[in-house]
Amino acid sequence: KLLQQAIPQINTSYDRQFHRLPSSENHQINLANGISSIHDCLSYNNLEQTDTWIIHNQSSAGMMLSREVDDCHQLNIGDFIGVFIPQMPPSLAIMRWLCTNNHGTTEIGIEIYPGLPIAITARSEGGSEIIQGLLLPEDRNIRQPSYLIVEKGGYSTNRILHITEGENGYTISATSLIDNTFNYEQFRFKIHDGTKHKIAQSQNKQI
Repeated sequence: KLLQQAIPQINTSYDRQFHRLPSSENHQINLANGISSIHDCLSYNNLEQTDTWIIHNQSSAGMMLSREVDDCHQLNIGDFIGVFIPQMPPSLAIMRWLCTNNHGTTEIGIEIYPGLPIAITARSEGGSEIIQGLLLPEDRNIRQPSYLIVEKGGYSTNRILHITEGENGYTISATSLIDNTFNYEQFRFKIHDGTKHKIAQSQNKQI
């Protein structure tokens, strides 16, 4: 019998929108939970802030994973997860379900987002606040526009943000909210014409 945890949707069934195929063998991967941890992993190619999980089955759209730990209170349905697989580009996923059995094993199901996530920082217009975010670039093959994911409170309609993306800088306006969860906001934006520029290396390090 599964142990119920005080987390929304825990230990409940999830109507999968794709068919998973069993893995040929169980592989270990690293997961980073939360925008700050994902941002650091992408920026510094450092997996110190990740946990090791075992893949049990997978498809192009998602995975079922497990870990020998019964304390999953830091995980929430709808959390964004950084997925780091050896010899593969990083990807972003969303937590769809999780459960813990009476043997102390936590199992989770994650849905993989298409595209290669990019770590960015944003500074509000006329302010000094620095916001960490994750950029999912436009993918014309699946008609997916570019969008940003930031922690709660980072989005407001028409908010102007100065973006640092690696060695590049540009200014955007937030245009529409895609999703709004307890911890994160996901929104579309438009880039202001004529604002794209290169950032000096010393300035980039300070940001």
